[in-house]
Amino acid sequence: TEQLLQHGHRRFAVLSGFDAGLDEDKRQGVHDALRAAGLDPQEVSEVSAHGQEDEVFQAARDLFKLYPRPTAVIAFDDSLGSMVSFQARRENLRIPEDLSIVSFHDWPYLHYLEPTLSTVRFDFFAAGQKAAEALTRAALTGQPVTNLHFQPTYRAGQTIGPAPQE
Repeated sequence: TEQLLQHGHRRFAVLSGFDAGLDEDKRQGVHDALRAAGLDPQEVSEVSAHGQEDEVFQAARDLFKLYPRPTAVIAFDDSLGSMVSFQARRENLRIPEDLSIVSFHDWPYLHYLEPTLSTVRFDFFAAGQKAAEALTRAALTGQPVTNLHFQPTYRAGQTIGPAPQE
């Protein structure tokens, strides 16, 4: 979201529904970044695939029915972002000139598709390892576990560019 804002985007849409358990934290992060930039998160359209693989295609198509059309889509999973990219090209939109896309997870197999997605990755293995170490330390020392914070890693791809001029 911060990268999209830095590129001048102000009309956002969110594509959610890959995993409802993970969507809320992503939504909160998106909303926090928008608020920090002085934008109202309530003005962001959200389309959901409702956790159903067969609804991903339709959800991606529904994004292009929004008016005004968003200049940036934040997809809550790389598979959703890939479908947005695919559908955008079917709508004769150029990526990133007409539409920017950022997604989550950094699935390695998607590095072979073009345009490569700009994506955010959470290192779940490292997070689990740090959590296990903190619990072990707490069990051995009797000290309480403190909050653990993890920073996601942003990987630039080919799907983010300046907001189109109106």
